[in-house]
Amino acid sequence: DDVVSLIKAADLPTPMVFVAHSYGGLVLDLLAREHPEMVSGLVFSEPTSEFLTLVGRPDQNAAFNTLGQAGAAGDETILADDAFAAIADAPPLPRVPAIVLSADKFAAPKNLKPDNYTQAQIRQANDMLAAALGTTNVIIGGTGHNQMLYQPQAIADQIVKVVHEVRDGN
Repeated sequence: DDVVSLIKAADLPTPMVFVAHSYGGLVLDLLAREHPEMVSGLVFSEPTSEFLTLVGRPDQNAAFNTLGQAGAAGDETILADDAFAAIADAPPLPRVPAIVLSADKFAAPKNLKPDNYTQAQIRQANDMLAAALGTTNVIIGGTGHNQMLYQPQAIADQIVKVVHEVRDGN
């Protein structure tokens, strides 16, 4: 709702290509479902996929939800279970040009706990998101979770590719 309000308050023209990273993937997923008229293209960069809980174990899913509520990522607090539930109750994703981008680097083992999702699970969830969008999950070499900091040009190139697909009517 905040994103929609911001777009309207700024009087931005829609539809537009949206780009989301991390938890923003869930925000964009829901926005695209509830306001497909605003969306002409979608780019998900290392997103939290709506399918993560399907590939995760119960202890991993619970830990992820608790971690977000605790604000363990600095000042950022998320309500993962609420987001997953809202997406499950929303209409299907629109069919627009889209891409999912995944990293090839993962957190160092010393930074992981037994209840963290694995890189394989995250990729599987991203593959499922890509399939739901009718697109592919592209692994961007040399990137970690914050892809845009590792390979900004590669991420920008993928965004421009989606913009060109929208402009070409594909």
